[in-house]
Amino acid sequence: MIKQRRLSDVLFGVLIVIFGLYVAYAGTQLSMGSMSRIGPGFFPLGLGIIIAALGLVAALEPAESKQETAFNFRSLVFLSLALITFALLVESLGLVPATMSLVILTAIGGRERISVRTLIGTIVGLSLVGYLLFIKLLRLPLEPFATGVFS
Repeated sequence: MIKQRRLSDVLFGVLIVIFGLYVAYAGTQLSMGSMSRIGPGFFPLGLGIIIAALGLVAALEPAESKQETAFNFRSLVFLSLALITFALLVESLGLVPATMSLVILTAIGGRERISVRTLIGTIVGLSLVGYLLFIKLLRLPLEPFATGVFS
């Protein structure tokens, strides 16, 4: 049986491709710099290419029988709360506690239950990646754990 793609899915993918190409084009209007000292146009160009590629994949994705699900208000509330909590806690308590709150609130808002082992593994993994990427590699002025919070 041949399943046809919905026109809305294809159009959505095409819109993502157009947006990605626009972001990439806007990046080319800025200085690229060199590999040792990248300029302000490097990130938008790379991001635009990635967005366009993902849009192309979405537009050409094989059709499958999708079961329409009802809108999940609980997920919307908990995911929004997770992002807001992370933003508020990252400077006051540090990256690790903020990541912990983000993962726990996201897990509560999800449709499927996850095990405690998976939850702890996700917290540890994201905290480690965040520490290495943002604090060590990019040298952002963040602390893994805020000092003097309770004094």
